Amino acid sequence: MRVSLNKIALIEKLLFHANALSPEEKALFETYSILDPDFEQEIAQQRITIDCIQRLGRKALRREIKDVYNELFHPHAKNTLKSKISSLFRN
Repeated sequence: MRVSLNKIALIEKLLFHANALSPEEKALFETYSILDPDFEQEIAQQRITIDCIQRLGRKALRREIKDVYNELFHPHAKNTLKSKISSLFRN
């Protein structure tokens, strides 16, 4: 179990901070590349996973911003709050 966690940590460091790999980590990466035929596929899967997580986070943020916008600027929203916020951007 520990080996797989170390491998995942190495892959994440490779994907996010490839220039920061220590000589030992570079050697470990090369060793995995030689000995583990599935290592390249694991890297690709980790990259896809990270990309999906980032996209989902962006979608959630967009949804949250849209909800706040609708709450503030919906026709039924309190006009005083709407006018206060609008005045901030007019000046």
